[in-house]
Parts: sequence; structure tokens; C-alpha cells
Amino acid sequence: MRTVKDLHSLALTGPVGNRLVEVVAGCLCLLLLCVTAPVLWWKRRLGEPPAAGTGDRRVVAGLMLGLGALFPLTGLSMAVALVGEWVLGRLRSVRS
Repeated sequence: MRTVKDLHSLALTGPVGNRLVEVVAGCLCLLLLCVTAPVLWWKRRLGEPPAAGTGDRRVVAGLMLGLGALFPLTGLSMAVALVGEWVLGRLRSVRS
């Protein structure tokens, strides 16, 4: 069990291995963003996607609440984004 804990905490790899894992993980995340961004852009270019159903909205809301509870700073940033979207929506409705 100790070996598993040391491997999970990167104690077996040392500081160089720890940095290497971080760099590789960062590169993989950046690569994923570079691949998914054009795909999402292309889908959006073909037309506006249909609105999400009630079930989909509930799933997304549940995931956001769970992540917000697990990672409070993530929850705070999601709350700020939600309030910003709400304020912009209200401003747009007042102008029209």
C-alpha cells in the first residue's frame, strides 16, 4: 500500500519526474483544447444548435453544483460567470 501511495503522490519519481508529469499533463490538455475548439467552431458554423432539454440542463446543473462543492474556487468562478450572464441578459432585454 505504501508503494501505491508513493507512486500516486509522485514520491518515487522525485522532483524531476514530478515536473515531467506536470508538463506532459499540461501539454495533453492544451492538445485536447486545440483539437476540440475547431470541431466546436465548425459545428456552430453549420447553424445554431438546438436548445438543451430539461433533463440535460439538470445534469449540467448537478455537475456544476458537485464541482463547486468539491472545488470551492471553481464554484466561485462559475457563480461569477452565471451572475455576469444574468446581468448581460437583463441589460439586453432592457435595451430591446
